[in-house]
Amino acid sequence: MIELLPLPYALDALEPHLSSETLDAHYNGHNKNYVDTVNRLVARVPAMKSLTLQQIIAGARQTGWPTLLHAASQVANHAFYFACMSPQGGGEPADPLFAAELRNRFGSYQGFVEKWVAASRSVFGSGWVWLVRLSDGLHIFTTSDAEFPTAGKLLLVMDVWEHAYYLDYTYERGNYARVFLEHLVDWNVATRT
Repeated sequence: MIELLPLPYALDALEPHLSSETLDAHYNGHNKNYVDTVNRLVARVPAMKSLTLQQIIAGARQTGWPTLLHAASQVANHAFYFACMSPQGGGEPADPLFAAELRNRFGSYQGFVEKWVAASRSVFGSGWVWLVRLSDGLHIFTTSDAEFPTAGKLLLVMDVWEHAYYLDYTYERGNYARVFLEHLVDWNVATRT
């Protein structure tokens, strides 16, 4: 069975940038529902009960079980998303090598921010914005629904489903993306993965 991982901070720890109401609805509502759905579906197949989340995702993809694949992928994506934020987050990365890598790839740290914000706005409907390291360097990718990049090393993710930001930013997804980088992102996650 899959467990709902605890948040690495209190529900109100990201205020005023992300309200406790938003975080509570996102974590205890949407995210918990995905965990419960995975467990309910896996309970039907005794051989799956002892699998890890990544094994469940691989098995659901291989067998063509879209409901399980969607819910399990959402659990994985959300666990990573919540880990990518910190009450002490935001601003440019402290790691000089990683900061230089960002500048080299995107022209400047501000260039990275603008591309990240533009990527968040480009997602039609629900999805995710990712920072991924491929063999040729850093890339920003977007995915729809519960999808995630299957190539490269996932360094950072931001949820752009409306439940992640709408209570605080209404239809201003770009503002949410900018605040995510200015005040919430935990670059330690990206530099240690």
